[in-house]
Amino acid sequence: MFSIVQFFRNLKLRASTTGDRSSQAVDSCCQADADRLFLSGVRQLQSYQIHQAIQSWQMALQAYQIIGDRVGIVNSLEGLRIACTDDGEISQAMEFHQQALAIYQDLAASTKFD
Repeated sequence: MFSIVQFFRNLKLRASTTGDRSSQAVDSCCQADADRLFLSGVRQLQSYQIHQAIQSWQMALQAYQIIGDRVGIVNSLEGLRIACTDDGEISQAMEFHQQALAIYQDLAASTKFD
């Protein structure tokens, strides 16, 4: 079965070999799909569909990782943390939180304030 993540990776690989404009269009397309997956997770969690929310956020996380959207990565990790907490998977929730925290710290360290 061909997953959405495999699709993003193949699309990104093809675009990177054809030039910057194609790569930017692919990033934009992947960003929109990742955002849709993330928002699906939000709606699913609000509807108490915890396992479906986890699945949506895992796919969003992978898509954000492919395009390098660190804010999307952190948001997906936090969504996964909340869903895993609601599902009683506390140790998994803590792992997601630690991953998000590391990225938060990296973002804060790389942000310069004058």
